[in-house]
Amino acid sequence: MKDSGVEWIGEIPDDWIPVKVKYLSTLNGRIGWQGLTSNEYQDSGPYLITGTDFKNGHIDWDTCVHITLKRYEEATQIQIKNEDLLITKDGTIGKVAIVDGLDEKASLNSGVLLIRPINYGQYAVKFCYYILLSDIFWKWYESTHTGNSTIKHLYQEKFKEFSYPLPPLPIQYAISLYLNTKCSLIDSTIEKEREIIGKLKEYRQAVITEAVTKGIREGVPMKESGVEWIGEIPYHWNVSKLKYISSSIGDGLHGTPEYDDEGDYYFINGNNIGHKHLEIKENTRRVNIEEYNKNKVQFFGNTLLISLNGTVGDLSFYQFEPIILSKSAGYINLKEIVSINYVYYFLQAEPTKNYFNISFSGTTINNLSLATLRATSLPFPSLPEQQEIADYLDAKCSDIDATIQKRELAIEKLTAYKQSLIYECVTGKKEVLG
Repeated sequence: MKDSGVEWIGEIPDDWIPVKVKYLSTLNGRIGWQGLTSNEYQDSGPYLITGTDFKNGHIDWDTCVHITLKRYEEATQIQIKNEDLLITKDGTIGKVAIVDGLDEKASLNSGVLLIRPINYGQYAVKFCYYILLSDIFWKWYESTHTGNSTIKHLYQEKFKEFSYPLPPLPIQYAISLYLNTKCSLIDSTIEKEREIIGKLKEYRQAVITEAVTKGIREGVPMKESGVEWIGEIPYHWNVSKLKYISSSIGDGLHGTPEYDDEGDYYFINGNNIGHKHLEIKENTRRVNIEEYNKNKVQFFGNTLLISLNGTVGDLSFYQFEPIILSKSAGYINLKEIVSINYVYYFLQAEPTKNYFNISFSGTTINNLSLATLRATSLPFPSLPEQQEIADYLDAKCSDIDATIQKRELAIEKLTAYKQSLIYECVTGKKEVLG
């Protein structure tokens, strides 16, 4: 092994050399949009590849939009063909794909960069693909983009200077084949874990729905609730609307407060809501006491916070945090006749989510209105039975969530192993014979 002389590469085998992208590849992207707008998208014609079309190292042609032949022909440098290597430079930076299965003309939008060998005999495209998936790329990116705008971007001129280790061509092919096999096995295992997690989440949802609409006591006679989307409920239950079991339901500030990074009070939006406990993120804005006093809402120990747009219907318990709300966050101050835990579970149930979704019909942005929230019907057992159901669901959901967490941890470990394996192979620290 020898020192590569490049900080983010480290040591490499003696017969490997560090090279810069610009000496082996051409880089081309769309210059701006060249006047191209979404109004020009078509149902057929040449594909327009965007960052959202990248899927597991390939391009998903079914999600691509289409453009006119004239638009395709005006940018010859980004006319795409099979075996081309692509990387995203905006949005989610660093997604990589090798083009295959292309049976139509294709071009790029402004957020994707084409990397094409100057001489196809110099390097294996799949080896370069794995270089870009490795920590070599990310170490370089972090070292050269620190101090730039908070909006992340892969600058084409900087990327030309990206150095990476290049082994002899037979070794490149051997490493590519080895990683294809190993990574496919890891990806297959990860996919199976995700499928299991998906089924566990479906089971969790079914357990919640059954408990809050049918109860947990066996042999109880049922009756029609009178609410189509709820269906049958136990005979001795009533049905109420959320507004009748709440002292107040509202949302936050319809405007922008005066922020104060040294303030003691958090300005909460829908993105902070979704965990059982409110999530105060690093980028959560703050306000001072004067702004807080001007915009505060009275909350109680029996208050639920709910996301009104974005991840609509996500919930958190209010636990006396020093906060004011934005208009994307709502609150439900419940009366003492109801268990907050029971309502928390009911608002997560599948029928309730479907009811919320119906209210979005005809709108371009999902936004849960306060009118819809107040009019939400819910089955209403006695307070002791509400608590009984909530306790049951706490135990069941805790077990399911623990299993999900273990599966997610397994995915994290597999992902880390895959990343480590790629790095070791493309730097020669793990020997793969040609």
